[in-house]
Amino acid sequence: MPADASDDYAFALVKHEKAGLIINDRHGALACALPSWQVFNDSASAARSLNHNLNLNGLPAYDIRWLSSLESCISQPVVVLKIPKNREQLHYWLNQLARVTPQSTIVMTGMAKHIPIALLNWLEENSDEYEQLPIIRKARAIRVRGWQSPPLSEWVGYELSDGVRVGALPGVFCRGQLDLGARAFLEFLAPESLQGPLLDLGCGNGVLSVAVKNANPETDVHAVDDSAAAVLSTAENAKRLGLDISVSQSDSLTDVSVSFSTIICNPPFHDGHLQLTNIAQRMFEDSRNHLLPGGRLYVIANRHLPYLALLKKSFSRVLTRPAGAKFVVYVCER
Repeated sequence: MPADASDDYAFALVKHEKAGLIINDRHGALACALPSWQVFNDSASAARSLNHNLNLNGLPAYDIRWLSSLESCISQPVVVLKIPKNREQLHYWLNQLARVTPQSTIVMTGMAKHIPIALLNWLEENSDEYEQLPIIRKARAIRVRGWQSPPLSEWVGYELSDGVRVGALPGVFCRGQLDLGARAFLEFLAPESLQGPLLDLGCGNGVLSVAVKNANPETDVHAVDDSAAAVLSTAENAKRLGLDISVSQSDSLTDVSVSFSTIICNPPFHDGHLQLTNIAQRMFEDSRNHLLPGGRLYVIANRHLPYLALLKKSFSRVLTRPAGAKFVVYVCER
């Protein structure tokens, strides 16, 4: 959904401000409406969506306004922040803002059904000034100033195997513990036997890439994710473990020109609060176009997800293999 009532609410509250910062504007609705404002988003797909929508509206490309990190922000009078699903990610962003632009008024918006009372209470407890505005068209807005930066462990990790520990920044999938799907995938794959060059598509904290490279040091391993925080986390894990893994940010495989013998993928089936299959479908189609002849795509998924039909649109041969009680692995051959 390119925009919702919470975007309209945010714009109505700040439309007279000449400068500010927009955070987590997934499709560029606010950035198009506020063309003099700076923009930060963790997502490569959001960057492409924003540029596309700016072009449709005859506005300059985002390059001059896009921040690669919140730490590079200059002080702004107003910040508009679309509330993310992940509370740790919100906490992380607010703490960064408290460091770089402490005097800002922060306007946070989202659909009311996704903003629990516990979150509102937490925001109020940790702000010098807090204002909860009326719900309009099922959207909620909160204004705060003087965020108190309660402690947050920015780097959280766990032991993958003996001597192999991985961590991640807030908001990254598989941050605090090994995901059950990732565990089942690793048990199925036998990482030491996989052929390279190999791509971990949607790498998260890089747990799959690390396991493959650690088990088979000669394999050429690449890792890609839409999230900047995920890319930073994977790169840091590889560095700490002394593993040579090529890591890059890309909207699916848009910015990847290399082809691979093997692609492994644990695709997301949520975008924020929405459960959907279009992200996975895009990853499957792009994988088909980035596999060498005879190459294989391995996909792990919950059994209830309708991925078999989607995969058969891109691959003529798709094998289904059980991976524990809750998961299935699809082996797709080009």
